[in-house]
Amino acid sequence: MNQKALKEMSRVWESMREGELFGDASVNLISSIESLLRGSNLDHDERAGIERQLKDLSEEEGLQLVQYLSQNQIDPIYAGLNYSQTDISNKLKKEI
Repeated sequence: MNQKALKEMSRVWESMREGELFGDASVNLISSIESLLRGSNLDHDERAGIERQLKDLSEEEGLQLVQYLSQNQIDPIYAGLNYSQTDISNKLKKEI
């Protein structure tokens, strides 16, 4: 799991403790899911399906979705995106 995904999950847990709820799922949870969706490696149809489900999402389903999306994030190193030598070193340390 990358740093961005960990920060998003941390933010979601914090919002749960503060009780910021909108319907069943918190506003911060929905925001985190939308952010993770933008950086995911899911195909267009799956993303669209998730976006349609957001308005009816329960808190528990939202947390499961955050975990799923965190595991399906684009790897910036393999994708050739912006990354540093430190990012590469940290990734190699985890893989070894």
